[in-house]
Amino acid sequence: MILVVSLQLYLQRAQFVGQDLDEAGVVPVHGAHFEASGGGLVAARTLRDLGQEVCLLSAKGGVTGELLAKELEKEGLRNSLVESSTPTPMSFRLHGRQRYGIEIEEYREEPIRIGGEEMRELLRNYDSWLPGARGVLLCGDSPYPGADMLYSEILRRGREAGIPVVARSMGSGLRERLKSGPDVLIARRQEFKDCAAASGVDEGELRETAFASDTGALVLTQGVETVVLWTEEGRLHLLPPDTRSRGGQSPGEALAAGLLLRLVQDWDLQPAACYG
Repeated sequence: MILVVSLQLYLQRAQFVGQDLDEAGVVPVHGAHFEASGGGLVAARTLRDLGQEVCLLSAKGGVTGELLAKELEKEGLRNSLVESSTPTPMSFRLHGRQRYGIEIEEYREEPIRIGGEEMRELLRNYDSWLPGARGVLLCGDSPYPGADMLYSEILRRGREAGIPVVARSMGSGLRERLKSGPDVLIARRQEFKDCAAASGVDEGELRETAFASDTGALVLTQGVETVVLWTEEGRLHLLPPDTRSRGGQSPGEALAAGLLLRLVQDWDLQPAACYG
């Protein structure tokens, strides 16, 4: 079992709209549906499609949370979602017909807000799944107080259990991930540069912070450009397929899933990176 942990799940409303206004001056909607969206889902789907047992751990709340759980069930994605006192946020994805193809716009609410007791419940839930886990993938960040400590504790407990842990950082929590010592840490190159500047150190010193905390590898991505993988021995350049080759959906998460399987199943590095 591989555990995918995320506090960035959304209930997405996808709408397919026309290019021109109708007679009443309204943009016609030709189709619409709900679907599960957000951080962790591309990774969970990738791992499932590669034949892995996966469980998605997160939180849900309100009517939108119940709808999210139903959408996950429809997909056949095993999940264990603790209850939150605040509703699951929504995102809205508009598919519009344009002259040269499909234009997509997406709007998101803030991630789900969970408090201290809900964070403790999420940790208890995580602990209950951990004995049967072969790997842990932590996706994204949360902007709310206490979330950095929660994520650091999730990483620490996974490492103490002797389970491979991969973390993907997408926000202000990068510094804490660097100090938590995952086996692999994935971050955007610009995010890493900004973290170094905010910490008053250069990028080399920030990498040393990661390796001093037993981080095995630091992976820096930059859009469709070459991925750079740093270890204490040096750096390696990887070239995963660009987003156009794989639908454009969160290539960083697919990369994280591949790198976790490298640890869990002893894959070679290049094939693992190609899932990004």
